[in-house]
Amino acid sequence: MTTTSKCQPEAWARGAALLAACTLAGCASPVLESRAITDFMQPVRGLVYALPKAQVEVQAERKVVKAADVAKAEAEAGAAVAAQAAAKARAEEAKASVKGLESVLAKAEEAAKSELAKQLAIAKAVAAVAAAGVAQADAEVKKAKDNAEQLSRNAGQLLETASVKFLTPVPDPKYRFVVNRTGGAIRDDELKLTVSGGLLNSSDVSAANQAAAVLQSLVQFGVARSVGRSGPFRGPNLGFKLQQSKDNAAPATTVDGCREYKFITRFDPTRADESAEAAKELEDQSQGALKLTVTGLEQLPSCASASACLQAGDGKAPGLLYRALSGVELAVRPAAGQQGCVPAPATPFDAAIASAVVPDSQTLLLLPHEAGAFVKTVQKHSFKDGVPTELSINSPSQLAAIARIPIDILKAVFEIPTQFIQLRINQDTASNNLLLQQIAALDNQVKLLEAQKKLEERLASEP
Repeated sequence: MTTTSKCQPEAWARGAALLAACTLAGCASPVLESRAITDFMQPVRGLVYALPKAQVEVQAERKVVKAADVAKAEAEAGAAVAAQAAAKARAEEAKASVKGLESVLAKAEEAAKSELAKQLAIAKAVAAVAAAGVAQADAEVKKAKDNAEQLSRNAGQLLETASVKFLTPVPDPKYRFVVNRTGGAIRDDELKLTVSGGLLNSSDVSAANQAAAVLQSLVQFGVARSVGRSGPFRGPNLGFKLQQSKDNAAPATTVDGCREYKFITRFDPTRADESAEAAKELEDQSQGALKLTVTGLEQLPSCASASACLQAGDGKAPGLLYRALSGVELAVRPAAGQQGCVPAPATPFDAAIASAVVPDSQTLLLLPHEAGAFVKTVQKHSFKDGVPTELSINSPSQLAAIARIPIDILKAVFEIPTQFIQLRINQDTASNNLLLQQIAALDNQVKLLEAQKKLEERLASEP
């Protein structure tokens, strides 16, 4: 004799587990998508951010030192000395205050010590700030005196100076992206992105995959029916134009074939073309006297070179883009074996050197934001000047989640008959309650009829 089962929950569970395992790879999907903005005149939908662009400022100047320049430098040195004296006076006053409070605290009664201790802590903090002010004033005095002394020695002669200063990175106008949430019909997504000054500041992404809940609901529906019946991405070319400042108000003074000039430029030191342009302009302005060099850069593996982390050919990336950091050293030195102008100041110019770690425009890296299969994934990132500084990911085991699916489905399957039985019990109880209410209503009607009959008999017996 053969028997057939109308409901096979084990088969449903095994089928659901098999479906979950087969779709594991496909369920992991990106939550965010960055798309390159190619037409800056067309409106875009989404949050726009840019990659950071390193900036360095190079200044060079050659001028004849005049008596007015020497007088101005000496006045600045005198003002620095006066500021130094005032800073030292404030520091001495702060030290005296600390000593006085320490003496009072040592002799104070216990009840007053708490308040005196607070005052002493504040006084020590003020003394520390005053001491730092003295150190800064000392440095300013040295700088002002050295400048005055140098100008005094070079009075009437050509003096050549240069400086190199790294600036805060700025948004790259050629590398801007719009980021949006990308599809996910079986996900619950929560997104929060912040941008400061055009550069990424933070990202907080939470994606809960509801595939298991969908499978469980489908299984419950089926069982209920049974029981009821019984190339890599390449960004656009950079081209940040150099900004030079020249003094053309009056004809430049020439001494021994060397003319005065003033050169100021800002550029990205990680871009070879921009660095070469700046070096050429400095060489022309200084008549071959100065040479600008950039060292320390190395090509890093990135999506721009050989990685497949971006979707090839469509200008999209499944996450947020950023640039790696590289150490750069810039130096402005006298050119060796100059053929042009060779000024001979009293104090020969040595070199201006500066180094920093900056976003490397040679690199394009991806910070993926993907939702795991059958789990809730939480990713938090912090950025500084568009470069990631903190990464936090909470991604539970996907295999463990799959392993729990058959158990959860079996529990749900066996709950279905119980729910039907409870429904029938509730229906029977409701029917019994309704019957009792009907009996009570009939009983009340009988009592009412008997009362009316007695009333009529009494009225008939009265004369």
